[in-house]
Amino acid sequence: MLLFAQPTFDSVSDIPRIAVDERPTSAGVGAGNVYVAIVEFNFDAQTNTVMLASCSNAMVCAAPVLVSGSDISAGFADVQVRPDGLITVSFNNANADGSATILFTTCTPAAAPSAPVCGSPTTVAQVPNPLSPSLNISAPMLNIAIQEFTFPKHAHRQNAGGTFTTFLTYEDCKNPFPGGPCLDAEVVMATSADNGNTWTIPVSVDTTHGHHFLPAISTDASTGVVNLSYMSASGDKYNHEVEVLRNQIAPGATTVGTPQQVTTTLDPIDSDPQGLSLLQSDFYMGIKARGTGAVGQSHLYTSFDSTFVAGTYNGQPEKELNNTIDMFIY
Repeated sequence: MLLFAQPTFDSVSDIPRIAVDERPTSAGVGAGNVYVAIVEFNFDAQTNTVMLASCSNAMVCAAPVLVSGSDISAGFADVQVRPDGLITVSFNNANADGSATILFTTCTPAAAPSAPVCGSPTTVAQVPNPLSPSLNISAPMLNIAIQEFTFPKHAHRQNAGGTFTTFLTYEDCKNPFPGGPCLDAEVVMATSADNGNTWTIPVSVDTTHGHHFLPAISTDASTGVVNLSYMSASGDKYNHEVEVLRNQIAPGATTVGTPQQVTTTLDPIDSDPQGLSLLQSDFYMGIKARGTGAVGQSHLYTSFDSTFVAGTYNGQPEKELNNTIDMFIY
């Protein structure tokens, strides 16, 4: 099924993100719906906009709606659905001065084939030094030769009493080098207790030295634990080889705990025998948490790029970039 038709010759839809309203289809308007957020690149108009398509559980789909409003340099959208059916979208808008704005909006679901109704985006944070390749710098982090972007992701937690807390995380550069790559990238997080209308000041989730990037976040609805994963080069004094770390936010809390290792071997994710890792990075880490509410019955799945497994090239074993998945039980 074609969700995003090409409106002009020089237009393309890219970087899709998908979310499902997991309520039973009888639970209310939009229950069971599937939502897809994309970035539409219009090369004629020189604009990037975020669009949202919705389909019912029976795959009856509405025409896509504009989410990014008046922002025309928008990208890297993330879509989620709260347990009450509210649709939420976060995205990054690139500014002319090189900074970026992290934005967030909510959409009210509708019965298919009617489209959801989205509000105007609100500002989460201004990012003076976002991670982004440029004509002069193809790899924005020092000593890690991959393309990396400031990419917001978010998750919701339903609290006692029915209220919601929204957690939004993204990467930026805390130690920029003028005209050169970032010396230290960091992962930061902000929270909102009023449906995204106001946000706390973003704070770093890991204060150790070295690059931290590619955050991913997911709530275990059965326990109220919010799980956060990211890549970290803190274990390598050369700020090059990385490991995957995870962190948890306890039910009712809004601050992260102590980082724990997902992977225990430092990994040069920019290494591959063809030298294509700069272009082949996924720009993304996946995460999903599910459980029953009982201790020891929750599973955290994390997917990421790695060069752990060697391929064979010209008869010789060499590291190659592959997709990897890890499961943690808690």
